[in-house]
Amino acid sequence: MFKFLLDFRKIILKELFKNFLIMTVILLLGISVYYFFFRIDESALEGVEGKITSDSEINSYFNGAYFLRDTENKPVKSKTLTSYGYILSLDGNEKFSNMDDEEKLIVIGLVSERLAVYTNNATMLNCGRNKVCTIRKISFFGVGDEIDTYSVAYKPTFNAHDYTMRVLKTNSAGYFEDYDVTLDDKNIENEDVSTVSIDIKSQGVKIGMTKEEVLNSSWGKPQDINRTTTQFGTSEQWVYPGYRFIYFDDDIVTAIQD
Repeated sequence: MFKFLLDFRKIILKELFKNFLIMTVILLLGISVYYFFFRIDESALEGVEGKITSDSEINSYFNGAYFLRDTENKPVKSKTLTSYGYILSLDGNEKFSNMDDEEKLIVIGLVSERLAVYTNNATMLNCGRNKVCTIRKISFFGVGDEIDTYSVAYKPTFNAHDYTMRVLKTNSAGYFEDYDVTLDDKNIENEDVSTVSIDIKSQGVKIGMTKEEVLNSSWGKPQDINRTTTQFGTSEQWVYPGYRFIYFDDDIVTAIQD
């Protein structure tokens, strides 16, 4: 009887151990599948971070550089890709803090030019299976406890004279204020636009439009176009001022971010 109980115990322990191994394998497979399908691979962004941080032409103006997820805007999904927005954030140092607004915009323009070099003039980087990380903004932050921010909507082909810098800061009286800064006065009004042109451009954009229809809409020609080619085909991201984006698959609008 005693021998029977010992043998029975061994069988139970053996089965428990076998089940434990099976559950461990299933768990590891589940984790692997999750990381393969859902994880955002930020290694490309981290590589750019390292290059920006070690760039002697610009690193004298900040204490650290890193990419942050753009939580104000949801990821944009098209038929083949999901785009996650990111902001190149820089912790300004005393040197940057002591500059006037125009000088700060010049520095941001220089950072933008160096960023374009390190990304090969792209705003979208591969971030995993059917995922891209889109660099949307460059933002400098104030020193220490300051909440001042100086931001531009990133465009790889822009320099300081092309940008409009958005400033959010507290003034000497302790009140919060925000305003725009440019290096050149630009006349954005076109008084010669005909009534016919205004009527044609009055419509917005919607899913299912062709590229020609978008160009003839109120959105018009984009500031920049990013293309991504995968085994499923070619997708395009059209970039517009004010963090607006249109996504195309097979030359048809599949997603709009406004």
